[in-house]
Amino acid sequence: MPHIKTPALAIVLAIHLLFSNSHAQAATSLPANVEKLSTVEGISEYRLPNGLKVLLIPDNSKPTTTVSMIYQVGSKHESVGQTGYAHLLEHMMCKGSKNYPQILQQLLNRGMKSNAFTFQDYTLYYATFESSENELNWVLSMEADLMQNAKVLKSELDTEMTVVRNELERRENNSYDMLFKRVQAVAFDWHGYGHSTIGEKSDIENVNIEQLKQCYHTYYRPDNAVLVVAGKFDVDAALPVISRQFGSIAAPKSALPKIATVEPAQQGERQVFVRKKSNEGCMIVAYHKPSLLHPDYAALKMAGAMLSSGREQQNKAGEIFLSNIAPGFHMAGNVENGLVVFFSNGFITKDTEEGPKEFIKVVENFGKNSLGQKELDLFKNAYVRNFTSTMNNPQALSLALSEFIAAGDWRLLLVEKNRIASLTTTQVEDAAKRYFARENCTTGILLPEEKSTDSHIPPSPSVAEIMKDFSYVDQYAAVAEFNRTISNIEKNTERLKIGNIETALLSKPRRGQSVEVDLVLHWGDENTLFK
Repeated sequence: MPHIKTPALAIVLAIHLLFSNSHAQAATSLPANVEKLSTVEGISEYRLPNGLKVLLIPDNSKPTTTVSMIYQVGSKHESVGQTGYAHLLEHMMCKGSKNYPQILQQLLNRGMKSNAFTFQDYTLYYATFESSENELNWVLSMEADLMQNAKVLKSELDTEMTVVRNELERRENNSYDMLFKRVQAVAFDWHGYGHSTIGEKSDIENVNIEQLKQCYHTYYRPDNAVLVVAGKFDVDAALPVISRQFGSIAAPKSALPKIATVEPAQQGERQVFVRKKSNEGCMIVAYHKPSLLHPDYAALKMAGAMLSSGREQQNKAGEIFLSNIAPGFHMAGNVENGLVVFFSNGFITKDTEEGPKEFIKVVENFGKNSLGQKELDLFKNAYVRNFTSTMNNPQALSLALSEFIAAGDWRLLLVEKNRIASLTTTQVEDAAKRYFARENCTTGILLPEEKSTDSHIPPSPSVAEIMKDFSYVDQYAAVAEFNRTISNIEKNTERLKIGNIETALLSKPRRGQSVEVDLVLHWGDENTLFK
């Protein structure tokens, strides 16, 4: 290169460095009430004074932006008589807020794709739209208003109940959903994981609006929420908006409720049968599993994925697949000890005892057979491909992060990736043997019937209905006090002899008009008593 161009090159580099440094300084400038916690793998975490955490995941290679809000409240937080409340709140949020009525219609009018989900540990809301600063600002403002001013009103609840009932009925008509609801109830003795997120029909139909409002005010608060913005957007423009919209929300004065219940060990297999009109039967085998925080979780997840793939199991087990309850590509993880769930319809046409035994044998023998390193590597590679695909999709990443956020830290997603990368065949075998064990198993079997049997217990009549025709005869009415003096007793006693038996009949008032007889027979002597 000729020397004459060197100064020009130096000037260009100097200008580039100047603008780069200027941009870097601007990028690190934060609103006064926003604290940056960390940046890992392109994901930056911030915190506001009121406790709200914010994850920003810029990706300018994408044309869209996804905003998701995760509240750490799910079906496990519900009390007796209030099952389904977390899911009802999800529906109520979609009814709008003080400043944003008819939110669903507004989202549709803006061409946004949105949805909401209620899980055992958390509730998730998200909206995806063509990248636009105005649209992003509108969504952030809307979410902030929902956190404070949602329309949890009786009138709004009444109009939404039809939608909720329809969802409940669809689940009841789905064989797997209905059977899994029964398996959950049998597998857990005490923990909130034992009831479904949709809730019990009677709780939903008799919901107390004041209790529902209390749930909203208890859990929909900044220190119990994480806001995620992912995709194409300007971080420096978004942070001041987030600071302004959410920073003004007051920090709660009361602490969040804590769940003290720890589900005890099952200590023995359990089984539930359901008889229902259906074209085909199905079967569920569920095993208690550790929290996603536990190191065994990654090994158990890989064991379940390998088993449920059908590789080397197809001829023996029919169709077996691993339950995928949470959004994303992976097996659902729970904050506390949950369930690994396998479904099948390949055994129900067989003997009702031998069929399930064969299915359970397939699952429980998996860890007893030596796994090959090549087979494990195949599934590890599949996991990495799915992981990379998720990281490159802002919407999918926002949803995949939610269960790790609910567990306490979004970076647990990366911890799981590292744990799976380092798994050995021995770890996978040991996890399968430990958790896919008979004493840890709950089996559900749906047996198809030609017609549904009516086994419901009819409702009890009201007390008022029972008492409206009540009548009585005063048989047990109070009686006058009896004079217990000897002279009065003698006066009212009639003595007579019946055969050789001497009797004394005392007439006195007695409640219930009953007669009491005390008969003493002096028969025999000391010798006859020995016979």
